[in-house]
Amino acid sequence: MEKSVRKLRELALKNIKEYNMLTEGMSVVIGFSGGPDSLCLFDFMLGIRDEFNLKLYPVHINHNLRGEDSDDDQNFCEEYARSHGIDLRVYSFDCNSFARENGMSTEEAGRKFRYSAFSEVANEALNENPGKKVSIAVAQNADDQAETVLMRIIRGTGVDGLSGIPYKRPIEEGSDINIIRPLLSVFREEIEAYLDERNLTPRIDHTNMEAVYGRNRIRLNLLPDLKEYNPNIKEALIRLASSAEEDGRFLDAVSRIVYESSVLKKKESEVSFNRSLLKDENPAIRRRVLALALKDAGLIEDVGSVHYEAITEVILSDNPSTHTNLPGGYSAWRVYDTINLGKRAEEDAENSCNLKDYSFEVREISMSDLDKLDKIPNTYSAFDLSLMKKEYGEDVLSRLELRGRRPGDEIKTAAGTKKIQDLLVDMKIPKEKRDLVKLLAIGNQVLWVIPEGEEYRPRYTSKWKITGETDKIAYIVLLV
Repeated sequence: MEKSVRKLRELALKNIKEYNMLTEGMSVVIGFSGGPDSLCLFDFMLGIRDEFNLKLYPVHINHNLRGEDSDDDQNFCEEYARSHGIDLRVYSFDCNSFARENGMSTEEAGRKFRYSAFSEVANEALNENPGKKVSIAVAQNADDQAETVLMRIIRGTGVDGLSGIPYKRPIEEGSDINIIRPLLSVFREEIEAYLDERNLTPRIDHTNMEAVYGRNRIRLNLLPDLKEYNPNIKEALIRLASSAEEDGRFLDAVSRIVYESSVLKKKESEVSFNRSLLKDENPAIRRRVLALALKDAGLIEDVGSVHYEAITEVILSDNPSTHTNLPGGYSAWRVYDTINLGKRAEEDAENSCNLKDYSFEVREISMSDLDKLDKIPNTYSAFDLSLMKKEYGEDVLSRLELRGRRPGDEIKTAAGTKKIQDLLVDMKIPKEKRDLVKLLAIGNQVLWVIPEGEEYRPRYTSKWKITGETDKIAYIVLLV
């Protein structure tokens, strides 16, 4: 065996063993573009096929970006697979149109379509070989790793981003199908030497030599410039990625312990945990704990640093009922020493207070009319309508809302403004009954607090209290 072939094979097998990429009898979907990296990967996998008793499923994606060259790439891949007695699965799509229709770059569109095709073939392999595991092998190499780390540094990233491309990861959360990268520690020049010794001539995509895409500019312009400062810049970036990955694994393990010890309750779309245990926790651990909580609550996408900072403010705040909104209809809110992450709290509160059995009626009456009405205690309220209109406008009555409590709700009392949470505590309403309380409100301004149970009397805002100077009255009746 020639020197370059032997070296690459040893490096790839070391990765396979260290990351448990392959098991005996496994099916392997291989991304095969025909370029140097993927040709090297396919040839390597053919070389170990018998050793691991593998069933190979090469897949070619024709992006239709380069006219006849794209078709020639496809023909090359088909012929190479055929020469080894293997059927090539070919997917063809208009990458430019797909990108325009979905508002993304051609790079992103190509990646999205590729992995969708890989996943489809992986599931096909599962059906054909029941009981056998499936992996998807892709051909990223050490140069790709260095470029990725550098690109993330430029964009601004944390420790997890510095770890770069993983050697192995599930194709999606909870899946048994893994994406594996056996060549990730192999440099591009080592791949080219392997191909030379194997007398293999790959297809060359000349657009890779055009400084158009961000990654191309990093490879063609920035990395050569950085070599003037450090001739081994790529190796340095890869060491950084390896170090960051090790640190990340340790932090993840510690964070998992902290998370499990601080969780108070888990249910669908919501996680509650102990604020005291997180308030003084190291920020690096706390952020990972929040990531675990968001994941368990079902919020995985569109979460950025600004959201982690907002949740941290809720945890550190002295306000026992503060909250913040998150993507996807989620919120983070505090109730005394409990932090909740999940679907918006108002949805739970409005459902729990059984609003479907209640409604309200509003009448605009004069002061003289008020005394003439037959009034059932605790079923009505009355407020100075002129004062309400002065603050909220002529359509103020249309803004009234009967609902359950929400974080940030407050009511004006004779002693000043009070949080509804604090008012319910003062009223000695048990915690388990507080979500049964109905509120008539405008925004977070509560006019009328309607507790469940005859032992609790309603409370009313003093903000628009009726006085001797009141002319017009908003008379509101609770209907059951």
